[in-house]
Amino acid sequence: MNTIVVDAGPLFAAFSRKDRHYPAALRFIRMTGVRLLTNIPVITEVAHMLGKAPTTRLEFLKWSDGALDIDEATAGDLPRIVAILEK
Repeated sequence: MNTIVVDAGPLFAAFSRKDRHYPAALRFIRMTGVRLLTNIPVITEVAHMLGKAPTTRLEFLKWSDGALDIDEATAGDLPRIVAILEK
């Protein structure tokens, strides 16, 4: 199965009916045979952007729990990122 890394934009659009990209984003997240990979900061960002619609925010978070692969392996990369930036 193929995996696509997804950022906040398409996830927000898929849960925001007023977003002009809503139809395309919804089609994107409903693709079969593709796993969507993201991370907790992206999920947090989308939840924040949906904050004015608490029911939609909760719907998104519940959906995320089973529909998204959440990358936790990169958390250990932060010290290396800091070391590179300090050079």
